[in-house]
Amino acid sequence: GLLAVIDATEVTGPATPLTADALSYFNVDAPRSLINRIYAPDATPAGMAGFARHVLCRAQEGDAVAQGILTRNMARLARSAARLIASAPEADRVGLYGGVFQHSELARALFTQALHSLAPDAEVCSLAYPPELGALIHLFKKQGRLTDEVLAAMKSSYQ
Repeated sequence: GLLAVIDATEVTGPATPLTADALSYFNVDAPRSLINRIYAPDATPAGMAGFARHVLCRAQEGDAVAQGILTRNMARLARSAARLIASAPEADRVGLYGGVFQHSELARALFTQALHSLAPDAEVCSLAYPPELGALIHLFKKQGRLTDEVLAAMKSSYQ
């Protein structure tokens, strides 16, 4: 999204409402001032990632630039998932987790469509547990030790 704002500002890419969104989100008056905010010592990855909400919103509204960003990134993630499925065919389920997937039906649909073009039999689902617990659940299943009690204990204590 920020690269699209830079492109729009430098007129090397199309104009997008993401420019105004970035100025507001980062509380600056001009696009060039974004540089100071992005590289500020107190800038955090979470703060940068928070701008993704604007990209999702604009994509949902029909902004072609935001839709292109979302489509490209979901296709990239789908390629990674398809490669993992190809290397471990027994793992034909892909669990979606994280803010983009939790808050955007469009992101989920684009990812699923891209994945099915590469791995038609892959099942896409939402995760009931965070990925860290998923790894433990997988281990317990492999060892034949996964029970309802173990799942309940994980769910109540993992945070």
